[in-house]
Amino acid sequence: MKILLCDNDISTIDLLEKNIDWRSLGIFRILQAYDSHSAKQIIAKERPDLVLSEIEIPLCSGIEVLKYIRENQFRVQFAFITGCRNFEYVRDALRYGAVDYILKPVDLDEVTEALIKMTNAANRQNCFGYTDQSSTILINNALRCIWEGSYGEERDKIKAALKRDAIDLDVDSLWRVLSIQADTAEAQKLGWSRDLLRYGINFLAQESITGRTNFSYMLSNSHEQTDFIVLFVEDAKISESELVERSRMYIRLCNEHFSVNPLCIISDPVPLFRMHSLFREMGRKSYECRMRKDRVLLCREIDSTSVDSNIYYDPAVFADYIGRQKRTEFMEYLRAVIQNIINNSKNISLQIFLLHYELLKLFLEYVEYSGLLPDTLMTDAQFQAANTNALRSENDMLRFAEVAFDRVAELTSDLLYTSNVTRSVKYYIQRHYSENITRDQLAEYVHVSPNYLSKRFRIDSGINISQYINQVRIEAAKKLLISTDLTIDAVSASVGFSSSSYFSSVFRKMCGASPVSWRENMRKRISGKEMCVSSQ
Repeated sequence: MKILLCDNDISTIDLLEKNIDWRSLGIFRILQAYDSHSAKQIIAKERPDLVLSEIEIPLCSGIEVLKYIRENQFRVQFAFITGCRNFEYVRDALRYGAVDYILKPVDLDEVTEALIKMTNAANRQNCFGYTDQSSTILINNALRCIWEGSYGEERDKIKAALKRDAIDLDVDSLWRVLSIQADTAEAQKLGWSRDLLRYGINFLAQESITGRTNFSYMLSNSHEQTDFIVLFVEDAKISESELVERSRMYIRLCNEHFSVNPLCIISDPVPLFRMHSLFREMGRKSYECRMRKDRVLLCREIDSTSVDSNIYYDPAVFADYIGRQKRTEFMEYLRAVIQNIINNSKNISLQIFLLHYELLKLFLEYVEYSGLLPDTLMTDAQFQAANTNALRSENDMLRFAEVAFDRVAELTSDLLYTSNVTRSVKYYIQRHYSENITRDQLAEYVHVSPNYLSKRFRIDSGINISQYINQVRIEAAKKLLISTDLTIDAVSASVGFSSSSYFSSVFRKMCGASPVSWRENMRKRISGKEMCVSSQ
């Protein structure tokens, strides 16, 4: 098995080469790349089984390398090892099918665990045939648009992408939604782990109902000990009677394997653009029918007398107020929604439960969007107390909303602003390092005072702006020293240093050698182009 290590920080590659037991993992050949262009060339030529890459590498990001792999359908397992804590990067890494995302400084045990996951996935791929991850990602993106109600806006794009990749997903057909509600609390008491249960019931749904385990026609959401699975079934492929029978078989399998007794509700066939409005209705019906003995139900046959069609509120309004930190407006809108429920609902407790669930989801999503783990909020003692009591009364619900709003604002407001300021400055430096960059110029660019910028940047980065500029310039200089025969004076000028003597001084301080010595040593090391690990 072959692996490509891609990082412009040569010390990281050295550390991994010398301290990972590659042979025990079945890896006998290690390739190296120091920028994205070289990485793409090596991937196309050598077809490594695994790639472990930094995100912020010269020429373009590691994300672009991963996209290149997926677009060309190379059979490669990919993971990131990086010092970048940008949530957008994390989201993109997972979106394009990265196996893991490991933060620097390097923890060798963590890297080894990621490599084990990658090699296991590669072995499964070799044994059972390649599953096109890019197809899976594309389908997930399509389903996410449907889930979020934006399918109409993205319809043409989705259709074009599916046609381009010859993916068997007919967006113009009629589709059924199979809503699955599974309470896993009892199974966990028997020793089953939460993660294993979620994987198991999701896999069984695909295997026994759609028979398509290579595509994920499923969206999953969790609240406490309950999983809600949404399964998309093309009406032309499976009849209603067959779908009912397969659902009953699925329930039997869940009982046998996990001691879980799911509830399955099957919708009528509808166009994809109508799916979004269907989800909310089926969620309510699932909640109402959770005690029914018959575990396979047709949506149209469920008595909906307790479902209040006149109770409506827009979650997007709540999300907008949270995002803009409009506390007064948020609470006013919430009070109006609660009052409407009290005055007009036939099932007040159900509607309050659904409202609480919606708000909790929005708060957690915003925390995650801000780059924090949802547990940051969920483990907060004040939030926990308010969340536990939220369903007791109207005042308790309002108290929960106030506490949640305030804690989310405290956790994210400074973080979001900070990340925007510092990220913008770094972005500018990375693209203008060869120019004369001043603090005042950068402060004007991000619309803050120079003093505040200096303080903020040091807090966020642990170094001052000048040090960061020098780091970026030295990394660019390393690339030029390796890949060109430019003189030291020319390299110094190319990366933005005012004099070659200052450049040499900074280089020696950061790299432990003069530019000339470093170039000679690196060219000797790279002359072999790759390292082969002896199998003997």
